[in-house]
Amino acid sequence: MPIAGTTYRYKDKEELLAAALELSVAQYDTAELLTDAARGVTLRGIASDSPPSRDRI
Repeated sequence: MPIAGTTYRYKDKEELLAAALELSVAQYDTAELLTDAARGVTLRGIASDSPPSRDRI
């Protein structure tokens, strides 16, 4: 898992977005993620300047 504040080189945009997703998900408590998943909530905004928002799907 990538470590915040560390410089990494990514081979393509897809790899960069996957790393961003890992960092974003790591900010949430596991229990909160499971609760949100049970309610049909997903993380969005991974590639934006702001932190991910939780939207209903």
